[in-house]
Amino acid sequence: MNSSKKRCYNAATRKLTHVDLQPSDNPPMPEFLTAAAAAQLALLPYNYSELGATRGPLPPGYHHIDQQRQIGSGATVFDEARLTLMSWQVLTRAGIGATVSSAQVTEGAIVDQLIRFGPWRLQAPCRVVYVIDEEHRCGFAYGALQGHPEIGEELFVISRDPGSESVTFQIRSFSRAGNRLTRLGGPVSRRVQRHFVGRYLRSLVG
Repeated sequence: MNSSKKRCYNAATRKLTHVDLQPSDNPPMPEFLTAAAAAQLALLPYNYSELGATRGPLPPGYHHIDQQRQIGSGATVFDEARLTLMSWQVLTRAGIGATVSSAQVTEGAIVDQLIRFGPWRLQAPCRVVYVIDEEHRCGFAYGALQGHPEIGEELFVISRDPGSESVTFQIRSFSRAGNRLTRLGGPVSRRVQRHFVGRYLRSLVG
C-alpha cells in the first residue's frame, strides 16, 4: 500500500506542511497542529466565565440551542457514533476545517476551527472543557477561546436508551457575539450557527 501526503497546519505561521501517512477509506479527519502552535493556543484564556454550564440549565444572557436527533438504534450504532464523535469527525463531516492538538478528544485538547460560510472565513479556536465517558452516554463540551468570533460553550453528546436501544445525538450551547463583526451581523451569525448545528446532527446519520 502506497503512502500519501497529509497537510499539517501550523496556526502560528499560517502555513501548511506535509507529512507521510497511509491512505485510508475513513471519513475526513482533522489536520494536526504543530507542537509550537498547540502550545501557543494553549495559552489563550476562555472568553467566558461559565465553564461547564452546558451540563445543566443554560446561563441567562446568551442565545441558547438545545436540539437532538435519533441517529439509529443498538450498541453498534452507539459505538460507531462514539468513535466518530470522539475523533473530531463530527466537525469535519459538517464541513468545518479542524486542526487539533490530539487525534482523540480529551479534556484540555485544542481545536482551531476554520468555518466557511459563503464568502466568509472565520477562525474559531476552542478548548475541551469536559468529556463524558459512560456506558450509555458519551461526548464532550468545548469552550470558545480568546479570538473566537462567538463567546460561549457547546456540548455534543450521544446517548443510548438501555430499554428501547434508541441512540440520540444532542447538541446544547449558549453563545453571544464575540467581536464587532458578529455583533453587526447578528441575524447572519445565528443563521450560520443554525446551519452548522443542522449539519452536525446529520453527520452521524447513516
